[in-house]
Amino acid sequence: MKSHVRALLVVVSAALAFAAPTEAADAPKADLYAGYSYHDAEEGGLHGWRATLAWDQWGKLGLVADVSGHYGSAEGVDFDDLTFMGGLRFALHGKTVTPFVYGLAGGALAGTSVTVFAVSISESETHFAWAAGGGLDVRLSDRWAVRAQADYLRVEADRAEGNLRVGVGVVYRIRK
Repeated sequence: MKSHVRALLVVVSAALAFAAPTEAADAPKADLYAGYSYHDAEEGGLHGWRATLAWDQWGKLGLVADVSGHYGSAEGVDFDDLTFMGGLRFALHGKTVTPFVYGLAGGALAGTSVTVFAVSISESETHFAWAAGGGLDVRLSDRWAVRAQADYLRVEADRAEGNLRVGVGVVYRIRK
């Protein structure tokens, strides 16, 4: 197991162990996250964005829809990755801190393009993808929080690739 995956598991486990959960009535019904994302892909570091919508359907366990886009270039070749996944999230809603873990599955659209003598050549493929990870929300107000999260994202292409994806951003909490 790669060292960054082990470190991710230790951080998430520690956050869950030290969280003080609140009453279910204090937990938001859903939350919307948007922020910066970095994907440590084989093509190099790709920068981009990530957005999630989570609905706490069963108290601490909820549904998650996740979309992200990452972009970069190396040696005249442009790379872009778009992931679209859904899954489950387990969150321990605290008064100020909410640690969570999640598992997602869906697809990844990977594109490459190069321009030679003003002619652009591009190719894209969609593959099965899954991610597992966790994060931490820190409450700013009743409706707003900041989030840091990380996961192991694996794309099952011709040559399967798994890498670390990290992000930070803001969370809007939707109350009941």
